Amino acid sequence: MAAVVAIPARADEPVQLKFAFMPPPQSPYIAHAIGPWAEEVQKESQGTVEVKIFYGPQLANYNNVLDRITNGVVEVAYGIFGNLGNQFPKASVSVLPFEADDSEVPSVVMWRLYERGLISDGLDVVRPLALLVFPYSGLHSAKPVHTLDDMKGVKVGVFSRQLGDIVELLGGTPITMQPTEVYQSIGRGVISATLMGWAGVPTFKLQEVAQQHIEASLGNSPAFVFMNKDVYAKLPAAGREAVDRFSYEKFSRAMGNSGDRQADGARTRIKGMADQAVYALAPAEAAKWRERLKPIVEEWVRTTPNGAAILAAYREEIKRVRAGQ
Repeated sequence: MAAVVAIPARADEPVQLKFAFMPPPQSPYIAHAIGPWAEEVQKESQGTVEVKIFYGPQLANYNNVLDRITNGVVEVAYGIFGNLGNQFPKASVSVLPFEADDSEVPSVVMWRLYERGLISDGLDVVRPLALLVFPYSGLHSAKPVHTLDDMKGVKVGVFSRQLGDIVELLGGTPITMQPTEVYQSIGRGVISATLMGWAGVPTFKLQEVAQQHIEASLGNSPAFVFMNKDVYAKLPAAGREAVDRFSYEKFSRAMGNSGDRQADGARTRIKGMADQAVYALAPAEAAKWRERLKPIVEEWVRTTPNGAAILAAYREEIKRVRAGQ
């Protein structure tokens, strides 16, 4: 299925940008951020660019999306860093637990860190258009989890090595999979829980199989919108100017804001369902989880090139953005 934003007819054909977006077309990211971006780019490109959005795994999936962009199968694509393995370790700073509890602020922060060159390693193979940090990953489980003891042996679906490390330290067993596989995996008993932001719960209908929702900021997974850099370079001047005008920090903020809106809406709806339990850890228990997860932060700083400086900049930039700077 594809969505095309109509543009005025021209004698010369516009450059078509195929945009791979794996979630369904009902995803609020389309309504709040990607759809408006496509419309604005087309409108301001003076008819030189057409954006065509392909939903689902038609042209790319979460695992091969980088290859599909660099090989020119698609010109633009949305994806998740965690599904690309450890190719971009510096971008995983947002995965560290208890660092942020929203989406918009760390999304802006990630873009600023990229612009400063702090997390840009490896990203020269593409043209980044936006960096997104999902709302914090809470634990959504088929069984109640209130303590670390409750976590022992629980099989948890995760989407990155970092989230897997968090699960292991909490006493669970991480099972790596794609977000689209979680629903069936819980239903079949392959896993009994997952770490995911609130926005993903209704998107993947997880409330049908996981009715226990623990609110704890267990890391915010990073994602992206990338463009083929050669296609960008060859765009007509009006097309490049339009992409530049509506991308980067502006696009990152819009994606993050959409994540927060989705999270707030999903939390409110699910809290109102009679068969759902939404709760926070008791304060003393939350302190135990924080202490248990300290090695995650220490290991990330130790093993990531320039890790201490990146984490310090991430924390400082979060304060700056929250202060409106």
